[in-house]
Parts: sequence; C-alpha cells; structure tokens
Amino acid sequence: FGIIPPTPLKEVKWESPNLVSFIVMKDPIDRRLSGDATTSKLFGEEADRTEEQWEAFAKYDGSINFMLTRLTPDHCGEEGENATIACLEHGKELLRRFTFILDIQCLEEGLEALANELGLPIPDVKKGRGRTSMSARERIGNDDIYDFIVGRNRLDLELYEWSKSLSLVDCS
Repeated sequence: FGIIPPTPLKEVKWESPNLVSFIVMKDPIDRRLSGDATTSKLFGEEADRTEEQWEAFAKYDGSINFMLTRLTPDHCGEEGENATIACLEHGKELLRRFTFILDIQCLEEGLEALANELGLPIPDVKKGRGRTSMSARERIGNDDIYDFIVGRNRLDLELYEWSKSLSLVDCS
C-alpha cells in the first residue's frame, strides 16, 4: 500500500485473455483521512488533532493525488494542484483497461457482482472498522484546511467521480 510499483502499470499486458483485473476506487479525501499508524504518529489521532497538526497533515506530500500518482507512468499526480489535465487523461486511459472497477462505497455489492461475473462463489466480506457518518469537511473541522486538501487533490477527485461511471455497480 502506498508504494509505487517498480514495474509501471503501463507495461502490464492488459488485453491478455489470461488476465482479469480490478481496482477499487475510493473518494480521495476519505482515503487521505483513512490514514494509518504512520499518519497518527506524524499528525496525532484524527479526533485529537490541533489546527497546527491539521495544517501539517494538509501539507504532507505523501498522498497527493494518490491514485493518479500510482496509475500514471510519470507519477504526475505528485504535482498536486499543478497536475495537468493530461495527467488526468493518462489515469483515465489506464482505468479504462481494467476489466472491472469497483467503488468502495458499495464494495460488498461490487464484490458480489464481480463474483457473479466470474462465476465464483460470493465472498464473505468482513466488515471494516465502523464508518463515520461525518463528512470529510466535518471531520477536518476547518474549511480552509479542507479546501486546501481538496485543491491539492482536485484531479484525483475528478478521476474518482469519472470512475463511478465505469464501476461494476452504481452506488448511488
């Protein structure tokens, strides 16, 4: 997780009849807030963060345009708010080549549909930690910091919204 593969995804033989590929997409701001132990060590627990910790979290480069950075051969998503539309189009180009796209918002339904498509038994999905009913903006609690994070991840947000049109299951 979070490691850019040494072999670029562009070298995968996507059209091979022996390959079934799928990717799970997630709202980039929610992904950013998911964090991990490292995030907590660097910025404190989400519920206890001070404004200074939130500002440092927002400026942290570790997950700017996370999906674009991992999907594009030149990792152009790392450019944050300066990433180009060409970068976004490269990400879309690769997503189109996946056999299936799932949206984490309705992952259980997506995995069931995927199993049906592949003629496999329906997986027993383990529920993750409880999801919060609070929006990302509410969780951050500061509109300026939220807007800054959104600005740095705007193309990842656009890619995610676009990917919903290709998702195996419509979560809306």
